[in-house]
Amino acid sequence: MKKTAITILTAAIALGASARTAQGLKIYINPGHGGHDAANDRNVVIAPYSAGDPEGYWESNSNLSKGLQLRDMLLAKGYQVVMSRTTNTDDDDLALSTIVRLSNESNADLFFSIHSNATGTVNRRNQPLMLYRGWDDDPYKPQDKVVAGILNKYLLQNQATVWTGTSLNLRGDWSFYPQWNKSGLGVLRGNNIIGLLSEGSFHDYIPEAYRLINDDFCWLEAWHFRKAIDEYLGVDGETVGAVTGRLNDIRLPRDGQYIKFGEDKLATVQGAKVELVNAAGTVIDTYTTETKHLNGFYLFKNVEPGTYTVRAAADSYYPMEETVTVAADEISYCNLKMNRVRSTPPVVEGYSPEWSAGTEPVACNTPVSIHFSWDMDTESTERAFSITPAMEGTFEWSDLNYCMTWTPTGPYQTNTEYTVTLSTDARHAGGMALEQPLTFKFMTSAKNYMNIVGYFPKQDEEVHYQNGSIEFRFDNKPQTNQLFTQMTCTDADGNAVPFARRQLKSSSSKDAYGFFRVPFSGDLTVGKTYHLKLAAEFADKEGLTIPEAVDITFTAVDASKATGGSTVLDPFSDNTLYAYDADGSVNVTKAAVAKSTANKLFDAAVKYSYTFGADEGSEARYGRSAATETVVSPGQTISINVCGDLTGNEVYLEMTSDLSTKYVQVCVMDFLGWRHFDVPTTELESVSTLTGVKVVQIPSQISHSGEFMLERATVGQGSGIDDVAVAQAITVHPNPASEYIVANAACLVTGLKLVSMSGTEVAATHGNVLNVADVAAGNYLLIVNTATSQTAHHVVIKH
Repeated sequence: MKKTAITILTAAIALGASARTAQGLKIYINPGHGGHDAANDRNVVIAPYSAGDPEGYWESNSNLSKGLQLRDMLLAKGYQVVMSRTTNTDDDDLALSTIVRLSNESNADLFFSIHSNATGTVNRRNQPLMLYRGWDDDPYKPQDKVVAGILNKYLLQNQATVWTGTSLNLRGDWSFYPQWNKSGLGVLRGNNIIGLLSEGSFHDYIPEAYRLINDDFCWLEAWHFRKAIDEYLGVDGETVGAVTGRLNDIRLPRDGQYIKFGEDKLATVQGAKVELVNAAGTVIDTYTTETKHLNGFYLFKNVEPGTYTVRAAADSYYPMEETVTVAADEISYCNLKMNRVRSTPPVVEGYSPEWSAGTEPVACNTPVSIHFSWDMDTESTERAFSITPAMEGTFEWSDLNYCMTWTPTGPYQTNTEYTVTLSTDARHAGGMALEQPLTFKFMTSAKNYMNIVGYFPKQDEEVHYQNGSIEFRFDNKPQTNQLFTQMTCTDADGNAVPFARRQLKSSSSKDAYGFFRVPFSGDLTVGKTYHLKLAAEFADKEGLTIPEAVDITFTAVDASKATGGSTVLDPFSDNTLYAYDADGSVNVTKAAVAKSTANKLFDAAVKYSYTFGADEGSEARYGRSAATETVVSPGQTISINVCGDLTGNEVYLEMTSDLSTKYVQVCVMDFLGWRHFDVPTTELESVSTLTGVKVVQIPSQISHSGEFMLERATVGQGSGIDDVAVAQAITVHPNPASEYIVANAACLVTGLKLVSMSGTEVAATHGNVLNVADVAAGNYLLIVNTATSQTAHHVVIKH
């Protein structure tokens, strides 16, 4: 099939090569899309139109404009033309397979599907793209690529647009759409006529959309199509030429927040009168540039060869002219840059910050803005600007160079008066200078950074490998929209450690401080070190940055593997054993106890939440419904796991004996997540039991509320009944005992006390011999008091 098609096509080319006129030659034109069906057409929103406005830019409109004007050019030369549509309605938007069938039935010499392109992304550009069936280097019909190369060459000759690339862009649809698996473009699939689909330019490049909405600009692309058809088929060109171009301001920037390249960065001149004047001085044609569409485009068609003058005049601009030479079958381009008339010197119409003595100081990152009556010469105006005390800063221009903004590269000094001066060296774009210098002052506030009031992890800290999170707390609400470009975490090998971005939590207006917390997306590796960075550019809602970058290293550990005693004091897995004690608390507005199985080390954890009032001296007590059965002797160590809340508040265990109640500090919660602590009990006066938990506020901006968890507390240094203190060579015998227990030591024994495993005293004496004949059999602790110590000994009573 392919071989036969090539033979037929070669014969057609040979026939065309001998022809000088278009008689007997047929062209099939397919203006892409049709109607304004949103599923098929392409609407680009440009001022003054809103989305979906039928008067705005639609690809179907410009495709049809090119197609109709190409048709008229070809018919005028004697070509036969067949079009897939001549109106722009949804009904005449034929199915691609129907277009292919009609193309084949037409027996045309060439087929063109006319389109414009789009990226649909921020990486917009403007260049032609020619698509034919097959691979890039192996077209299904070889002559398709030949025609594509000729058309691409002529389209790139258009100097009334701005191209971002000027190399030939010839692609096979199988290569261009590899995901379609050789399906390719529907309008080319099965089409036996030599031809291609042309993406003539990019309509979502906004300056090009403003040009494509102009029918005369579309005529220019049709002209280049006609040139390519004439060349390929060997038909004589036109005997006349054309003159076209753009009018731009010589320096005024183009307004609009969209991508611009090259001379498209300059404002277009609207409503300008452009005249084409012959050598005799006669105006032979006049064109007025559009006022509604920002393109500054003009066109003179059917111009006889010769030398001409292009004259342009517009309100508020100096008139200008330029000579052009017109040749047969050629376009002569004349892009003019016009200079505005600026007849008065510039005047400062406003500035900021406006400040006077006694008013509120300004933020330490406040930019300085000055508004002028004219568009200014940026170089001279920037040189005329100064600020005292001296600060480094950057300039930015807006409002078509009517407004200059200077932004300090770092924060101002606090509580400092600054003076801004603009000298008379500042000039507008026409060269006239400012007649009066500008001087104004402002006072800065007492704060010039967003301060970090807490974060985790810190340098050289250990982080439990499971459910790990990064949290930073600040004295103001932070901006987190750029967080994941401003914060990174890598392992020791430099590999990125991903965050669970969708689980990011950050502060709201009701929070007492600013913060963000984000977990890692998976477990860390135990024993591995990690590197966390938060850039110095990280800022609060007012734009104040942190004082310096955070750059720390931390290590992943398994907090559950930390060593502890062998006797469990409290597993902290049953939340019903604890309850918030309002009477035993101070300045607490809300508190609760709950069970946590989602974030735990072992079976479950007890979670304590709290919110303190405004007064200082706040503490929340959570009482245990019954004292622990396991007792703790003075000098023993309690091992416990704490999941901290990064508030800086203190956690205590309430230890009760027959002598007193003591609060043993476990930790200061300047950390987040699980951590293991070994807590000494040297301050205990006597053998004690665990009867509660307390959290004490250390007043700060971040200590108002929080929640922490406890899990598995054990007794170390022999773990209670398993360990016998041997200080001063104390001996206890007999053990087991049935009638008496005797304690001997190198010094005087002043008393003995027998305590049950629940902490209840069952017998006592002031000497070193204790009668246990009436004590029930079981395990006990014998507390031995000497002149210098108190020790606990595990004893067994048997009868």
